[in-house]
Order: sequence, then structure tokens, then C-alpha cells
Amino acid sequence: MRIRIHEPGTRTSDARMAEYLADRAPRAFRYAQNVLLAAQKYRNRSGGIFSSDHSRFRRLEKAVGQLHGALIQEDYFSVNAEFSESERDVALVIDFLSAFSDAFPNWQEEYQLLNQLLLGDEE
Repeated sequence: MRIRIHEPGTRTSDARMAEYLADRAPRAFRYAQNVLLAAQKYRNRSGGIFSSDHSRFRRLEKAVGQLHGALIQEDYFSVNAEFSESERDVALVIDFLSAFSDAFPNWQEEYQLLNQLLLGDEE
């Protein structure tokens, strides 16, 4: 269970997949964009002179929480019932972000960061 990350240069953006996700879960689609932007700012340590690592992490954490909430509200359930409740929450976010990665594959570093933060993944 990890966010799928495509090798650089092997895929281009998939408009059909993006359209499917935007139609299937429009709020989650928007929040996933926020997650990637927050992950990019956290990774690059950007965000202005008064931005700290802690505040960037909190923004990323909030964006992931909003994504999760939107997935629940929009009934985007595609994860297996074999997971515990807390595992299902993470699996739901990972499943959607994997599909988002299929649609928008050029955020490899951000997806890797999210794997590290969500799963403690060191790869």
C-alpha cells in the first residue's frame, strides 16, 4: 500500500483519468491539488519569510485531512474491508492519490514525500 509513483518521462498527464476523478469526487479532486501544493512547499521549504517548517507541515496535514473528509463525504470507497479502521483511512487517501498520480504523474517528489509522511516509507 503506497502511492503509485511513475518514473519520470514514462507518462504524461491523462486527461481522461483527471476528468473521471473530477467527476467522481470533485471536492476530493480539488483537495488533492491542495495536498500536492502543500507537499511541494513543505519539501522546498518555501512559503514566505514568516513560514516555518512547522507551519508548512501543519498546512500539509490540514490539506490531507480535508482530502480525507471529502473522500468520505463523496462516498469514494474503494479500499478493501480487510484493513482496520485507521488503516482504511490511510488506504483511502493513498488509493485516491494513486489514481491522481495516474492522472498527474509529474509530481514524483511530492508523492514520495507523502508516502514517507503517511506510511513512514523510507524508499
